[in-house]
Amino acid sequence: MSVCGNALLENFRPYTYEKLASDYPCIIVRRPLERDNEASPGLLALAPARCMIAGVHLYVAGMACEKIELAFSGRPLD
Repeated sequence: MSVCGNALLENFRPYTYEKLASDYPCIIVRRPLERDNEASPGLLALAPARCMIAGVHLYVAGMACEKIELAFSGRPLD
């Protein structure tokens, strides 16, 4: 999966976040800048949890940001 400009691509073909969510139980999108609907069409429609870790914006669907924050901190997960 890759992002070219504002387009989500798989094998150089257009792909949607909606399709990605139906194919995978959890999606984590890491971006250096905050995303909006224009910059990432369809991503915000998934109502992802949002957090920032080490200056990187994370958009998480299918999992809580707290689990990622715990894993990043090195503390044990429950």
